[in-house]
Amino acid sequence: MDAASAVLSARNILNEATPLSTDCGRVCFNACCASSEAGEGMFLFPEEKNIYDKYVSGFDILKVAYPFEANILICSANCDRENRPLACMFFPVIPYLRVSNGKTSRGIMLDARAWPVCPLMQSGMNGFSPEFINACKRAAMVLFESKEQSNFIFKLTEYIDEYKCAEGF
Repeated sequence: MDAASAVLSARNILNEATPLSTDCGRVCFNACCASSEAGEGMFLFPEEKNIYDKYVSGFDILKVAYPFEANILICSANCDRENRPLACMFFPVIPYLRVSNGKTSRGIMLDARAWPVCPLMQSGMNGFSPEFINACKRAAMVLFESKEQSNFIFKLTEYIDEYKCAEGF
Protein backbone atom coordinates (compact mmCIF):
# COMPACT_ATOMS: atom_id res chain seq x y z
CA MET A 1 0.00 0.00 0.00
CA ASP A 2 1.32 3.48 -0.75
CA ALA A 3 1.94 5.94 2.09
CA ALA A 4 -0.92 8.31 1.20
CA SER A 5 -3.51 5.52 1.04
CA ALA A 6 -2.25 4.08 4.32
CA VAL A 7 -2.47 7.37 6.19
CA LEU A 8 -5.95 8.12 4.81
CA SER A 9 -7.17 4.62 5.75
CA ALA A 10 -5.71 4.91 9.26
CA ARG A 11 -7.33 8.34 9.72
CA ASN A 12 -10.66 6.89 8.60
CA ILE A 13 -10.39 4.05 11.13
CA LEU A 14 -9.58 6.43 13.99
CA ASN A 15 -11.90 9.28 13.04
CA GLU A 16 -14.64 8.30 15.49
CA ALA A 17 -12.50 6.43 18.05
CA THR A 18 -11.78 8.08 21.39
CA PRO A 19 -9.87 6.83 24.46
CA LEU A 20 -13.00 6.96 26.64
CA SER A 21 -16.66 6.54 25.81
CA THR A 22 -17.07 10.15 26.95
CA ASP A 23 -15.04 13.25 26.10
CA CYS A 24 -11.66 12.49 27.69
CA GLY A 25 -10.75 16.18 27.34
CA ARG A 26 -13.05 16.84 30.28
CA VAL A 27 -10.79 14.74 32.51
CA CYS A 28 -7.71 16.89 31.87
CA PHE A 29 -9.26 20.14 30.62
CA ASN A 30 -7.97 19.35 27.11
CA ALA A 31 -4.33 19.41 28.25
CA CYS A 32 -3.25 17.36 25.25
CA CYS A 33 -4.61 20.05 22.93
CA ALA A 34 -3.11 23.02 24.73
CA SER A 35 -0.54 24.80 22.63
CA SER A 36 2.67 25.70 24.38
CA GLU A 37 4.96 28.68 24.20
CA ALA A 38 7.71 26.29 23.11
CA GLY A 39 5.83 25.68 19.88
CA GLU A 40 5.65 21.93 20.25
CA GLY A 41 3.51 20.09 17.79
CA MET A 42 2.64 16.64 16.54
CA PHE A 43 4.61 14.63 14.03
CA LEU A 44 2.81 14.18 10.74
CA PHE A 45 2.97 10.74 9.21
CA PRO A 46 4.42 10.55 5.68
CA GLU A 47 2.08 12.11 3.09
CA GLU A 48 -0.19 13.50 5.82
CA LYS A 49 1.17 17.01 5.18
CA ASN A 50 -0.64 17.01 1.83
CA ILE A 51 -3.99 16.87 3.63
CA TYR A 52 -3.21 20.13 5.40
CA ASP A 53 -1.73 21.78 2.33
CA LYS A 54 -4.98 21.26 0.45
CA TYR A 55 -7.84 21.34 2.94
CA VAL A 56 -7.10 22.94 6.28
CA SER A 57 -5.90 26.41 7.09
CA GLY A 58 -4.85 27.72 10.49
CA PHE A 59 -2.05 25.23 11.04
CA ASP A 60 1.68 25.80 10.78
CA ILE A 61 3.86 22.99 9.48
CA LEU A 62 7.55 22.88 10.30
CA LYS A 63 10.12 20.67 8.66
CA VAL A 64 12.49 19.29 11.30
CA ALA A 65 15.72 17.33 11.09
CA TYR A 66 15.81 16.22 14.74
CA PRO A 67 15.12 13.66 16.08
CA PHE A 68 14.67 12.55 12.46
CA GLU A 69 13.57 14.27 9.29
CA ALA A 70 9.82 14.85 9.50
CA ASN A 71 7.05 17.41 9.40
CA ILE A 72 5.51 18.71 12.62
CA LEU A 73 2.10 20.36 12.73
CA ILE A 74 1.65 23.23 15.17
CA CYS A 75 -1.98 24.06 15.89
CA SER A 76 -3.93 26.75 17.68
CA ALA A 77 -5.33 24.16 20.16
CA ASN A 78 -8.79 24.15 18.61
CA CYS A 79 -9.68 21.93 15.68
CA ASP A 80 -12.42 19.68 14.43
CA ARG A 81 -11.77 16.00 15.06
CA GLU A 82 -11.61 15.22 11.35
CA ASN A 83 -8.83 17.80 10.93
CA ARG A 84 -6.61 16.49 13.72
CA PRO A 85 -3.28 14.94 12.82
CA LEU A 86 -3.19 11.16 12.91
CA ALA A 87 -0.82 11.37 15.90
CA CYS A 88 -3.57 13.23 17.81
CA MET A 89 -6.13 10.60 16.85
CA PHE A 90 -3.84 7.88 18.26
CA PHE A 91 -2.94 9.88 21.41
CA PRO A 92 -1.97 8.76 24.04
CA VAL A 93 -1.19 5.56 22.14
CA ILE A 94 1.33 5.29 19.31
CA PRO A 95 2.25 2.57 16.82
CA TYR A 96 5.66 1.00 17.35
CA LEU A 97 8.05 -1.06 15.25
CA ARG A 98 11.26 -2.53 16.64
CA VAL A 99 13.88 -4.86 15.20
CA SER A 100 16.02 -6.82 17.65
CA ASN A 101 18.24 -9.80 16.87
CA GLY A 102 16.70 -10.02 13.41
CA LYS A 103 13.15 -10.21 14.77
CA THR A 104 10.54 -7.55 14.16
CA SER A 105 7.89 -6.64 16.70
CA ARG A 106 5.12 -4.18 15.97
CA GLY A 107 1.86 -3.01 17.43
CA ILE A 108 0.72 -0.15 19.64
CA MET A 109 2.09 1.13 22.94
CA LEU A 110 1.49 3.93 25.37
CA ASP A 111 3.32 7.04 24.21
CA ALA A 112 5.69 7.87 27.08
CA ARG A 113 5.61 11.53 26.02
CA ALA A 114 1.96 11.62 27.17
CA TRP A 115 2.73 11.12 30.87
CA PRO A 116 3.08 14.85 31.68
CA VAL A 117 -0.33 15.74 30.21
CA CYS A 118 -2.60 12.68 30.19
CA PRO A 119 -4.07 11.40 33.46
CA LEU A 120 -5.34 8.30 31.63
CA MET A 121 -1.78 6.99 31.37
CA GLN A 122 -1.92 5.77 34.99
CA SER A 123 -4.47 3.12 34.00
CA GLY A 124 -2.45 1.73 31.11
CA MET A 125 -4.14 0.24 28.07
CA ASN A 126 -6.89 -1.18 30.30
CA GLY A 127 -8.00 2.36 31.09
CA PHE A 128 -9.07 3.02 27.50
CA SER A 129 -12.23 1.92 25.77
CA PRO A 130 -11.77 -1.43 23.99
CA GLU A 131 -13.14 0.18 20.81
CA PHE A 132 -10.35 2.78 20.89
CA ILE A 133 -7.63 0.18 21.44
CA ASN A 134 -9.00 -2.02 18.64
CA ALA A 135 -9.21 0.97 16.28
CA CYS A 136 -5.60 1.91 17.14
CA LYS A 137 -4.46 -1.66 16.43
CA ARG A 138 -6.31 -1.75 13.11
CA ALA A 139 -4.99 1.67 12.08
CA ALA A 140 -1.42 0.66 13.00
CA MET A 141 -1.70 -2.54 10.94
CA VAL A 142 -2.82 -0.50 7.94
CA LEU A 143 0.17 1.81 8.36
CA PHE A 144 2.53 -1.17 8.54
CA GLU A 145 1.37 -2.17 5.03
CA SER A 146 3.30 0.86 3.71
CA LYS A 147 7.10 0.69 3.66
CA GLU A 148 7.33 4.48 4.03
CA GLN A 149 4.97 4.49 7.03
CA SER A 150 6.82 1.53 8.58
CA ASN A 151 10.15 3.34 8.23
CA PHE A 152 8.65 6.44 9.87
CA ILE A 153 7.19 4.39 12.73
CA PHE A 154 10.56 2.66 13.23
CA LYS A 155 12.28 6.06 13.58
CA LEU A 156 9.50 7.34 15.85
CA THR A 157 9.84 4.23 18.03
CA GLU A 158 13.60 4.77 18.35
CA TYR A 159 12.94 8.38 19.37
CA ILE A 160 10.35 7.41 21.99
CA ASP A 161 12.62 4.66 23.35
CA GLU A 162 15.44 7.23 23.70
CA TYR A 163 12.98 9.61 25.40
CA LYS A 164 12.00 6.87 27.86
CA CYS A 165 15.66 6.22 28.72
CA ALA A 166 16.39 9.93 29.15
CA GLU A 167 13.33 10.42 31.36
CA GLY A 168 13.97 7.29 33.42
CA PHE A 169 10.97 5.23 32.32
